Amino acid sequence: MESVDTLFKKHSNELFSYLCRYTFNSAEAEDILSDVFVKLMEHIEKNNSELFLWRPWLYRVATNCAVSHLRKRKIRSFFLMENKNTFEAGVTPGVSLENDQEGGWAKKAIDQLDHKYRSVLIMQVYQELSYQEIADALNINIGTVRSRLNEAKKKMKKILGETYE
Repeated sequence: MESVDTLFKKHSNELFSYLCRYTFNSAEAEDILSDVFVKLMEHIEKNNSELFLWRPWLYRVATNCAVSHLRKRKIRSFFLMENKNTFEAGVTPGVSLENDQEGGWAKKAIDQLDHKYRSVLIMQVYQELSYQEIADALNINIGTVRSRLNEAKKKMKKILGETYE
């Protein structure tokens, strides 16, 4: 059985990269990564199996923690913006991350995707996980992975088309 230390060293960089792409904010990604490894410490004691697949489990936990974190961030941002009467339709809180840097348009488009599409797209395109690894990480079947990836790509094309029309 692997230790928390070993698992952290083995997977922290790729999970941090995934979370940065998911949240577009490295400070938030660090916070979420900490939450993931707290959950790992809690879970590792319960699971003594040598055959347990930690990588998909860690991606599943990271995705769940990121979704939860983003929901909280959007709720907080909405109330802060509402109080200032500065809410702009179509602008998602937290998107202002170097929008004019190369790739800023992709970040905006990805941020507009539902979480179920965002997670499969990032895992496949940026993290280079296989369909099976994505399916294991999200606890869905491979057909659903393919379907969500296809839908994510269609939505990205639509979003990017509207951006540049």
